[in-house]
Amino acid sequence: MTDTGAPAPVGFEYRHTVAFAETDLCGRVDHVTFTRWQARCQELFLREHAPGVLCDEIDGPRLFTQQVECELLAPVAPLDEIRIRLTSADVGHTGLELAFDHVRTAEDGTTTLTARGRQRIVCMSGRPGEAVPTFLPDALVRALEPYRRASDADPAQLIGPLAGSTP
Repeated sequence: MTDTGAPAPVGFEYRHTVAFAETDLCGRVDHVTFTRWQARCQELFLREHAPGVLCDEIDGPRLFTQQVECELLAPVAPLDEIRIRLTSADVGHTGLELAFDHVRTAEDGTTTLTARGRQRIVCMSGRPGEAVPTFLPDALVRALEPYRRASDADPAQLIGPLAGSTP
């Protein structure tokens, strides 16, 4: 619990209002858009919590997304308010796995888990074409620590009250 009595955040959160341009002719959002929102959430997390990881040195450590998945659970429509919550599912020496929960909040405050995704990321360094795995930057590992997901996380907990958000 925080000083305000609200539960502690359960993940880094990115709020998004679904645009008409993000839907198909039938007004539905496809999995590609959901994975794009996951990537945006990851970028905002890095910008806010580990900005030094976003360096552009040609042979410095860089993060590569190795695998992406997203399971669609409920439809999303234009103008829906979606919260994408990032948690760290696994952190190793040279790679990590992020988990994402896409939660829609209705006007009456009820929430619906609309999608669930994962990204497997590896850290590499070296010149293009010669990159080799390298240790994750300490700043990134420390930044992810408060957002570690319990391996047996209860989905109901993950769609709980609002956490701090990012515009």
